[in-house]
Amino acid sequence: MHYFLTGTPGVGKTTAIIKIINLLKEQNIKVGGFITRELRSGFTRIGFEVEDIMSGSKGILAISTESGEPRIGKYHVRVKEFEDISIRAIENAMLSAEVIICDEIGPMELLSDKFVRLIEQVLETDKNVIGTVHWKAKHPLIKKIRNVGKIIEITYYNRDKIPNIIVKEVINNMRGVKNE
Repeated sequence: MHYFLTGTPGVGKTTAIIKIINLLKEQNIKVGGFITRELRSGFTRIGFEVEDIMSGSKGILAISTESGEPRIGKYHVRVKEFEDISIRAIENAMLSAEVIICDEIGPMELLSDKFVRLIEQVLETDKNVIGTVHWKAKHPLIKKIRNVGKIIEITYYNRDKIPNIIVKEVINNMRGVKNE
């Protein structure tokens, strides 16, 4: 089963993903893939970093303090650096993890054709995939995700409950128990 969280910026999608990762690890389930986090200078967001869950390797996805192309809004997207971390993280997860995490699939990440092709492969695996999708993304890959995955909107009201629900469903799926 594939689960993808969506919701408005700042609602807690990555926080929910991190909680899911921790809950799965508590159950001795091997998790791999990548997460993205905000980079801040004081109270100001200046960019995003990408982190390989298994190795801990980090890189810059996008940064506002640099000029250059490609750009999404005020951010210079470092496509190659993103690819170096995320693609290796996903490939390793496909080989050795029980659950693949892809946080986030949005306009910045979708600038990488290599990334898009790899996510298409991930969607065809029989492994559980948990990720986040940008709430306004209009890309053919997002349409595929909506066709093969369960899309769950995170809100301020459900964000604390959703991780437990997803983890329960993933564990049941791994044990061959039908989810209600």
